Amino acid sequence: MRKTYLIVDGNSLGHRAQNMGGILTLGTMQVQAIYNFLQTLRGYALKHSMAIPIVLWDGIGWRHTRHIGYKSSREKTDTPAQQKQAEMRKHYQKQRPLIQQALGFLGVTQVQAQNMEADDLAAIMADLYADQGHLVTLLSEDRDWLQIIRNGVALERPVSKDRISITNFEEVTEVPTPAMYAEVKAMMGDRGDDIDPIGGIGAKRATELVKAYGSFHGLLHGVMIDKTIDPAGLPKYLRDLVASEEKALAFDFNMSLVDLRHPARPAVENMQINAGAPSDEHFRQFCETLLFNSFLNNFGDWIAPFPVGKTQALAA
Repeated sequence: MRKTYLIVDGNSLGHRAQNMGGILTLGTMQVQAIYNFLQTLRGYALKHSMAIPIVLWDGIGWRHTRHIGYKSSREKTDTPAQQKQAEMRKHYQKQRPLIQQALGFLGVTQVQAQNMEADDLAAIMADLYADQGHLVTLLSEDRDWLQIIRNGVALERPVSKDRISITNFEEVTEVPTPAMYAEVKAMMGDRGDDIDPIGGIGAKRATELVKAYGSFHGLLHGVMIDKTIDPAGLPKYLRDLVASEEKALAFDFNMSLVDLRHPARPAVENMQINAGAPSDEHFRQFCETLLFNSFLNNFGDWIAPFPVGKTQALAA
């Protein structure tokens, strides 16, 4: 039987929840990340009422060993903006164990692997489910997740409220395929992840390159191997690109980092799958402790979209 899965980027949703609206506190502890995370997830569980929700969490991640500077700038506190972001991250990290506890009470499966980011797990699981004929909706604001889209796999983004599938992929990304999207990112680099650009080519030129030649190596192959492309007819920036071994090596290195289906991705290590201990009573106590009265006001309806609510309905 065909199933439907809702695969959620836990930290993407969590950081967004931390910064949504005003600050909520219980004593000295901020709790808005918990409240907003659960409220947002409930909305999507209600929207995708037949889907099995799965929340993915980041492990340490193998890219940190491959690229020593990977995401290093996120820890900087040189500017007031960076200091504020660091403070908000700290508050969110304190709340994350409680989010995970609440998800357990609601019966939501959570998955984490020691050497994988949520992006990697999402690509692995989405491919597995789609290959089996199931349908997958991804939930994340991380644009890296656009790469995972394929037949049977779509991405929804909580901020823009849009749904991106293979049908409207080019309309959103300006390139026809997820593989081309990964190549554009590899050429441009990723400032947020501290991945340097290869140099001399930005978003517009990278997009034009993959659309014209299929891929970075398609251009190199056409010039150097097949001789089907006359370098004299290329613009200077492409001639420089073709002539630079350094840029080719930089591109290959970047692809090994940004391409979520790259052969360099290692095998999953120490995967933990937590199906939780569904309990409406424990979740009620959780909400009472945190004073989430809006969840309690119509408690049965509030938990209804989650596995614990569906189990309760079947038992009635």
